[in-house]
Amino acid sequence: MDEEARHAADWKRCKEEEEEVATTKAASMKKPPPQPAETPPPPVMSAESRTAQAMACLWPAIEPYNSDYLEVTTASGTVHRIYYEECGTPSGKPVLFVHGGPGAGCNAKQRRFHDPTRHRIILFDQRGCGRSTPDGCLDENTTFDLVADMERLREKLSVSAWQLFGGSWGSTLSLAYAVSHPARVTELILRGIFLVKQSELDFIYQSATPQLHPEAHAAMANFVSPEERHDLVSAYRKRVMSKDPELARAAARRWAEYEDAIAYLYPQPVEAWEGTGGEQRVHLHYMWARGFFEYDGWLLDQLGTLARVPITIVHGRYDVVCPIASAYELAARVPHATLQVIPDSGHSAWEPGTTRALVAAAAAALAAASSTASASPDYDGQEPLAQPLN
Repeated sequence: MDEEARHAADWKRCKEEEEEVATTKAASMKKPPPQPAETPPPPVMSAESRTAQAMACLWPAIEPYNSDYLEVTTASGTVHRIYYEECGTPSGKPVLFVHGGPGAGCNAKQRRFHDPTRHRIILFDQRGCGRSTPDGCLDENTTFDLVADMERLREKLSVSAWQLFGGSWGSTLSLAYAVSHPARVTELILRGIFLVKQSELDFIYQSATPQLHPEAHAAMANFVSPEERHDLVSAYRKRVMSKDPELARAAARRWAEYEDAIAYLYPQPVEAWEGTGGEQRVHLHYMWARGFFEYDGWLLDQLGTLARVPITIVHGRYDVVCPIASAYELAARVPHATLQVIPDSGHSAWEPGTTRALVAAAAAALAAASSTASASPDYDGQEPLAQPLN
């Protein structure tokens, strides 16, 4: 074959290949693009299943090895009898569980976040709360009265320093104690950050949460006159403090039902309210007084004293009780803090992801303390190595 014939054959072959490529491309363009394998969404767990999963994360149930009352007499003569209990191991790492509310009191589940074989777990019911008496008493009942009670309890129990473990209002009170007594705090493990700022109160009672839970909010708001609905805290405070016991109890029930309805990402079974109204008296007393802080955001401005205190923050992404913005604001003020956002949780500590994270945080703090003790022979496991900042 001469050269001209070879060129002709090559040209013909190239044209055939081009036509084949064009035909294949055209055919492929007519077909829909390949789709990724569809992953079915995970089944939605029932509220009961989620609660059971959360309970499975906890340490086994335990009973106190000691319980008693701390008595404090006010200037007017009221005797606050403050219930406390100790669980776990007397020689273990001391932990103070700081309950929420304000007004809620402690329960048996809250003993179970920490390894009872290696922790001395202390719980107490704040003034007017739970098993403390008088029920719902507001005489000399402020944040800094509670801070003083915590310090009295530490001294009574001969604890050099302790971990504070608190959620929601418990995070507020833990921070208030820590900025007042930083040398007495080995770690802070905080959930559902609440700084008692006006913006947070507006979020839950007036703006954001009412749009997410309109039925629950309407049931609460419609209990008071339209003229009062711009300030539900004041409207309800007036009613739960009423000398009419029926009105006070009805208002307390409505307030409690709203709080219960918005606590979880997935709605929980409705339980009949059986409270005395004392919890709601204490709660509204503190909300109305904005936590008894000197000004809005006061707590954030005191955080410089915590530069040497390890801080872990756990917050549910869909918390509509305490906005997640508060957790980010706190973390920004204490850059050494660890913030863990739980993607499938609301406010409650009893959502599986949150419960798991809190148990893990307690274990991590114990491991870090053990490591510090190994590195520092003089460290006794209680007194913090850091000294308070001047």
